Amino acid sequence: MDVEAHRHNAVMGTTVQTEGGLTVGFGKKRLRDQFIFPSDDLYCHVHQQMLDLDLDRLLTLHTRRVHAGLAEWRRRITYQVAAVAEEGVRKRLKAKEEEIERAKRVTVALEEKIRGLSVENQLWKELAQSNEAAANLLRSNLEQVLAAQVGVEEEKQRQLPFVVDDAESCCGWESEGESSPSPARSCRRCWKREANVLLLPCRHLCLCTVCCPVEDFCPVCEGRKNATVVVNFS
Repeated sequence: MDVEAHRHNAVMGTTVQTEGGLTVGFGKKRLRDQFIFPSDDLYCHVHQQMLDLDLDRLLTLHTRRVHAGLAEWRRRITYQVAAVAEEGVRKRLKAKEEEIERAKRVTVALEEKIRGLSVENQLWKELAQSNEAAANLLRSNLEQVLAAQVGVEEEKQRQLPFVVDDAESCCGWESEGESSPSPARSCRRCWKREANVLLLPCRHLCLCTVCCPVEDFCPVCEGRKNATVVVNFS
């Protein structure tokens, strides 16, 4: 109905209201002119629509650029965060590796020290065993020397009365009130004190502690004295 009325009005030269609310009068000639030359309102309307389309395109382009910029910004931020995190992890790993290397060096040093202490302990043990064996040998030799010395002195003691008797009988006199003979182990230098110093290396027990410092040679064998050992008979 509306279309037929619109056509009838257009043909008869009546007025028509457009969709935009604009009322336009049409005559037959006027209608022909309108189809050939658009009105200013229609031109403005079309121009406005073109402006709207351009604005939409601009908005769309700007929106795309904004989205692209945000995406690039997120990508850069993500890369920077990842780089910082990677650098932090690298530093921590390097610190851990250095700590492990220090621990290895300390462990190697401790192992070397333990091996050195073990070797030193073994050397001290062997030295102690050697010294103990030397001490046992020296003790055995000293006992043998003392036994031999005691045997010699006892033999001399047994022969001493006969020698004295022979001397008295030969001389025709007998000493009275004189002191008793020297002890069996008397010093071979002063003949007053007991011989309790063993001379080395000859191993003669023939000097007392008073005469030993001033005597450089053994009074028995006349060998040079290199060392002495004080023997305690108590």
